This record gives sequence, C-alpha cells and structure tokens, in this order.
Amino acid sequence: ASATSQIQRARSVQDFLDGKSEEAQAEIEYSGEVKLLITQAIDEGKISSAESGKAISDLRKAEHDGLEELRVIKRQKKIIVDDLNEELGFAKPDLEKLSNAYDMIIGEKVKIAYQGGGILPTKNFANTRYSRAVVQHLNALGDDGRYFCSASGWQAHKSVKAAHLVPKSLESDELAHMFGVVDMKGLRYDKRNGLVLLKTVENHMDKMELVIVPVGKAPSHPARYKFVITSEYLRTANDKWVNGDIRTRDLHNRELRFNQTNNRPAARFLYWRFVQTYLLLKKRGDCPWVSEVETRGMMWATPGKYLRRSYLIQLARKVSDRYPPQVFEDQCFDDPSTAKSKQDEELGAHELAKKMTDVTFQD
Repeated sequence: ASATSQIQRARSVQDFLDGKSEEAQAEIEYSGEVKLLITQAIDEGKISSAESGKAISDLRKAEHDGLEELRVIKRQKKIIVDDLNEELGFAKPDLEKLSNAYDMIIGEKVKIAYQGGGILPTKNFANTRYSRAVVQHLNALGDDGRYFCSASGWQAHKSVKAAHLVPKSLESDELAHMFGVVDMKGLRYDKRNGLVLLKTVENHMDKMELVIVPVGKAPSHPARYKFVITSEYLRTANDKWVNGDIRTRDLHNRELRFNQTNNRPAARFLYWRFVQTYLLLKKRGDCPWVSEVETRGMMWATPGKYLRRSYLIQLARKVSDRYPPQVFEDQCFDDPSTAKSKQDEELGAHELAKKMTDVTFQD
C-alpha cells in the first residue's frame, strides 16, 4: 500500500521510480511468501500438487518478473529517469502518461538487457531486432517498402541503414559508468540508440565529418536536431554527393526530419556522439569546428545531465591530452553515491579511450 501511495503522490519522475522499486520489491516478497505457504501445505498433505500447480506457476512468474524489473531499475536507474523525462517532454508528471511510458520503457529494457537481439528473417536491411526496433520507433517504414531517412526522406531499402549513435563496440562497464549506471547491457539493441540514414550519410558521421546538434538555444518538445559538417572542405565542395539529389554540403545546418512521429533518439546518445567527435577531432588537431565548440558557438540545448563530470575529465585527458571545454559543463552530473576511486576512474577512462581511438565509430 505504501508503494502505491508513493507512486500516486509522485511529484517527479525520480519519486515515481522510487515507488516502482518499492512496488516490485513488495511483489517479490509477497509471491515468495505465498509460494512457501503453498509448498508447505503440499508437504503437509493439506492440498495436492495438481490443485496448486497453476497457482505456483503464476507466483513463480510474478516473482521472476518482479526481480527482472527491480534488477533493471537498480542497474540502469539514471537512464530510465532520463528516458521517462524525454517521453514526457520534461513536463510535470501526469500519472497515467508516466505509468504508460514506464511500462513501455521497462518492458523494453528487461527484454533487450537479458534476452539479446536475435535475428529475424526479413528480405531487407531490417534483419535484426535492433533495426526493426529503430524503424518502428521512428515510423520509418512506408507502405511501398521504402524507408524514411532523417537526412533525405524516403529511400530504397538498399540505400539506408539503422545506424548506431553509440557504436556496439563501446558497450562496456566503462561506458556505463560514464552514463551513471551499473551496466548498459543491450545498448546495441536499444531503439533510442539509432537513426535511419542513408549509408553515405552514416559514413560521413563515422569519419567525423558530420555531427548532430540541437536546433537553437532553447529546448523543444519534440526535440529538434540538425546536421553540422565539421569538415571545412565538405562545407563548400561541389563534387561530393550523398545521393543523386543531395550534395554533401547541403547537409550543413539541415534539420533532421521524422515521419509523423514525436519519437526521437535518446538525447544522451546524440550528446555522447557529439562529445566523442569533438575529443577525437581535438586529438587530430586543425579543425575549425572544434574552435566553434570551444567558443560556445555550438551549444547543446536539451535539458539533461548526461555524462559523469569526473570521468569525462579523465577521458578527455586520455584522448586529447587536454581538459574538456567549459561548454560541456552544462550536460555533466556529479553522483557521489556511484563514484569510483580516482585510480579506478583513470583506469576505466584509459580503457574507454583505447576503444574510442582504436575503432572510432565503425560498427
């Protein structure tokens, strides 16, 4: 009753999630106790196994579901809060909308974290659970079999890809610590970690010639984003094309489009891509776009705290031999309750930096 009361009185997403944790714990304890009472009655000959079979099965399922839910909450709490806030547009929680969003998000996270991706038989590019999830999330499949690219609109399936924002190769405990959670199992299957893009556009992003940033200096719902070309050469080149209709230079400041949906990729993944591109280009040197970031000419206008401050400082030093610019401060958080020692953070940043510099964005 107390958990239900806390959920109903929740004034924030954090309060709501704390209530859901208590509710899951109460369900686990209740199911376990009743199951023990039934098995004790069976042992004492008061009821038969046949009579209690379905009840035992239902209780086991309830206990299992509660444990899976609680495990995901405990291990991925911060990003669940972030996802719920983005679903609600950072508005004051409406209990019905919040409950519906929670049921959807927690169900997905339990599924992808502990069941994996799986291959689904299809005749087009969406031959994995990840690709199908991204396409469905962004409403990117048309009745004619074409796919909606956020850079160029409707395209044939052979030309497009469900592109990871955070590469599969970076899925690790080190990255999880950066995002403020215990683990990020299933990141490679997360529908919020992707965009449907022309393969040529994804290739420009993989080469760090193209990044995505919010439109304007004030947050909006649904969020608006645009492409920015980091390469001075590509901003003016007449002979570089992403397809037969669009020059690469035309992508500069082009707003991303979505097909009749308010769904977007998670801002934390877009922000990570932005930060990682900056750090690697800073390491390379001689990139005017880096100066644009450092002089606050390239602001990030979504209202979230995405990366752990102390860890980002260590990572920036490992990758670029410099401290991160002041502009990154607004999207950083401090959380002493999940902090590691300075030595452990330095070792973790070293491992993450190696992954970043070894593979860049190829996935």
